[in-house]
Amino acid sequence: SSIHAAYLKNVPQQITQPDGTIIHCFASGDEFHNWLHDSAGYTIIQDRQTGYYVYAIQSGDTILPSQHIVGSVNPAAVGIEPNVNISAQTWIAKRANIEKKQNQTPVHKALKKNEGLINNIAFFIAFADDTGYTKTYSFLSEMYNDSSSWDANSLYNYYRTVSYGKMYIKTHFYPAPVGERVMYYQDTFPRDYFRPVSATNPLGYSSGEEAEREHKLLVRVVNYFRDSIPSSMNLDFNNDGRVDNVCFIVTGASGAWSSLLWPHRWELYSDSVAINGKRVYDYNFQIEESSYPGVITHEMMHTLSAPDLYRYNNSPVNPVAEWDLMASTNYSSPQGLGAYMKYVYGGWIDSMPEITSPGTYTLYPANGTSPEKTIYLLRPNTYSTNDYFVLEYRNTSSNIFEANLPGSGLLIYRINSGFEGKGNAAYDGDNVFDEIYLFRPNGTASVNGRSWDAHFTKDYNRTSFGPLSNPHPFDHKDIPVENILITDITEAGDSIQFTVRPQIDTLTTDVKEIVLGCGEGAKSQFKISSNTIWNIVYVNSPWLLLNNNSGKGDANITVQALSSNTLSTERTANIRIYLLSGEIQTVKLRQLSCNSIETINHNSVINLFPNPAENRLTIVYPQMNEPTNISIYSITGQLIPHTVIESKDNEATIDIGNFASGIYYMKFQSAKQSTVKSFIVK
Repeated sequence: SSIHAAYLKNVPQQITQPDGTIIHCFASGDEFHNWLHDSAGYTIIQDRQTGYYVYAIQSGDTILPSQHIVGSVNPAAVGIEPNVNISAQTWIAKRANIEKKQNQTPVHKALKKNEGLINNIAFFIAFADDTGYTKTYSFLSEMYNDSSSWDANSLYNYYRTVSYGKMYIKTHFYPAPVGERVMYYQDTFPRDYFRPVSATNPLGYSSGEEAEREHKLLVRVVNYFRDSIPSSMNLDFNNDGRVDNVCFIVTGASGAWSSLLWPHRWELYSDSVAINGKRVYDYNFQIEESSYPGVITHEMMHTLSAPDLYRYNNSPVNPVAEWDLMASTNYSSPQGLGAYMKYVYGGWIDSMPEITSPGTYTLYPANGTSPEKTIYLLRPNTYSTNDYFVLEYRNTSSNIFEANLPGSGLLIYRINSGFEGKGNAAYDGDNVFDEIYLFRPNGTASVNGRSWDAHFTKDYNRTSFGPLSNPHPFDHKDIPVENILITDITEAGDSIQFTVRPQIDTLTTDVKEIVLGCGEGAKSQFKISSNTIWNIVYVNSPWLLLNNNSGKGDANITVQALSSNTLSTERTANIRIYLLSGEIQTVKLRQLSCNSIETINHNSVINLFPNPAENRLTIVYPQMNEPTNISIYSITGQLIPHTVIESKDNEATIDIGNFASGIYYMKFQSAKQSTVKSFIVK
């Protein structure tokens, strides 16, 4: 993806109705889609026909204006639903529609090359009807360039810190200020020219015109200032022929309802304009009133190739939440980056070591002073070759940018390499997937859970991660991952330790149910498959005998009836197999009733007939009015393979040519009832 935007929430807005009424509300969203809403979450949309702002109503994947003007009614009282919005698919389609206008493949910064000094050019812009900036020059300059200490809350110090001192971003502002007063280029068009067209704004742009109007503005700005940039300034640190980054800072506040006046990173693909022989291409579009350290660092990370980690629409799941700059960005003081993001998109971590054997491992803070031992990869044996797990350690005392994290501890992420570069907006036509998902208590594919409690640490008695923990590991399709177990996670200190166990205890049985014949001595068998110690318990079944009640590894278990079943119905027992870890498998046992067996005149069938076609037996059984399964058992309860030649209505014909001499039971089973018949082969 080539265009990225900061996801902002609750940006104060003041809108004016056609009759002059002032409405105070909020805007939320990103550059692809942003919307107005009130403090209670009721969505506000402008009726393009009347120009009035009204409450929105849901209509399939999109929203429409209602007849209720904002402020004239209580929206709840007239049946308006809060938080209505376009669908995630529609949101993604809007983004794709913008991106398809590009006429060339995006070029990102080369991986492993994000080192050294980047000279970031910043231009101040005002529209024709603007009166100037309200923020002072020193305020904006310090937000970008403060390098006075490692506690400075600035763009410069952020990237100096998260890159382990490998990369520095120095911002150069044009034009120069006059004292504290911000000077600027004043465009020939008013602000309304860069807002959507409506009944009250005929000057605005129609859908599809956004890129042209924005790019033409930027070309005018670059042409105005380009002769002011010293030729000695290195604008292309990675030698790709392009200016590394340009910030265009416009005066005023962010717009709403897909206004292009929203912080974003994009590419100037439609026009070719250069500074000192280097093409202006990657740029950040910033808004004065939305200029926060978190926003400007977020957009700069897009320039360095990183995707967004938030989901579209009002998804109940925030996959990474407050743990990463590219997810739920902290506006006032940006949080650090995850180690995976630093490795894949920042290039500041050289390798991602894979854990291939059991043992105890140590991690140091991902946003500490060194990139060494900040990340491990753990690849479970799952059906998905793309899914793997990443472990990192986050510590709130690492630096100023980690101070606002919910806590310190081990974080465990699921990564899907098939979505690399797409962030958490990968879309296959039906579902939206995540490149990165952070495991957290009570979290599932559809439930957010406690994202603020995602850190594992002994300090909070959260010391293990496996199939029986909360959270438990699952892949990107919400299928549990069973063969991963991390234990003995220590306290959060200068480092944190954890132990990776061998493949976790497994337990399966080859069948879930077995049947015994009605007589004494009737036997049957099932198989246990396990890699550890198991024990068998069966309660209130004195008429049963098992050849083995405990063991280790795989085993064949023989079950024998110690007495005949003289009851009028089957008797049952649950055979439960336990592991030391607590896992249980249950095999249900049923013994047929001797008294319920109806013998068909003890038909004698001699299996030595010369004509094999005559070795058939036709059994008539009660009509069951639904499909019926037919099973045949020996007198000891062993299931006998057989061929059903024909089965219709209440009659079944079977081939018994290969049956040994003896008594057999034929069971007819439907969903609601069953019956048993017997026959003798001599």
